[in-house]
Amino acid sequence: MSNFERMLQEKYDFFFAGCAINSVEKTIRENEFCRLLSWLSERKTIESRCKNGFPTFVDSGAFSAYTQGKQINVDEYIDWLNEWHPNLEHYCCWDTIPVGDVTPDVSAPKTWENYLYMKDKLVDPSKLVYCFHYGEDISYLIQALESGINFVALGGVARRGRKQRYEFFNQLIPIFEQYPHVHVHAFGMTALDVLNDFPYINSSDSSSWLYPPKFLRIDTDSFGTVFFGEDMSKEINRKESVQNLSPAELQILEQELNTRGFTIDDMYHNKHRSDWQILYWADRMKNGVKR
Repeated sequence: MSNFERMLQEKYDFFFAGCAINSVEKTIRENEFCRLLSWLSERKTIESRCKNGFPTFVDSGAFSAYTQGKQINVDEYIDWLNEWHPNLEHYCCWDTIPVGDVTPDVSAPKTWENYLYMKDKLVDPSKLVYCFHYGEDISYLIQALESGINFVALGGVARRGRKQRYEFFNQLIPIFEQYPHVHVHAFGMTALDVLNDFPYINSSDSSSWLYPPKFLRIDTDSFGTVFFGEDMSKEINRKESVQNLSPAELQILEQELNTRGFTIDDMYHNKHRSDWQILYWADRMKNGVKR
């Protein structure tokens, strides 16, 4: 059993999404954390992980293709999956996103059509993930579940408000209660309060962990976001600047950083900030979600 498969059998898991520099990717690999990467934009990283035996959950990149105005050949995606499938753990179907001029009544049947098309052409269709989106007719999800699928990804909720998220996830409770064996993944979800309230969600992903270090910041439990830029001329009055912390607060921050082997001085270096973010988010998502 692979590390990925073991984690899928647990109650909850977090997937690191987003393209990182090599040193950051190395830290993720060393800790055997799972990755969700886009076939459209992160193919080389996926192939590198495959060659070195690291598990990867592949997102098609359909949303990025839409936002970038790119035309994608689904057969090209299928051919690539068939080439690399022995070293891929799961892969999303090429879904149609209900955004812009594409309405849910158009996206749902098109996604299902794509799912069936891919299933017939894949060497290993058991790894294919069906995608169901916010606003789509629930009958399409039921149809997919009745067909025997074992993995569903829920999309279109990351940018919704709290009320909309709860309405969407609440309507799915009685459905997934009938299919307790199905693994349910929530795209782009890190809101722990929401995830805690819906135990049928087994995993989620996010790229939020990736960006603070680029802007000289880290996430912490003690003080939220903390800024570590050397030039404080524009940041000195910001509440989040480390220079605005009192000696007592600095000691608290140092203690938190020490729990994962870091110091305040380390946080002035991008590599250390990135490594901190990885370990912080892994613990946050693992320990923050109680079952």
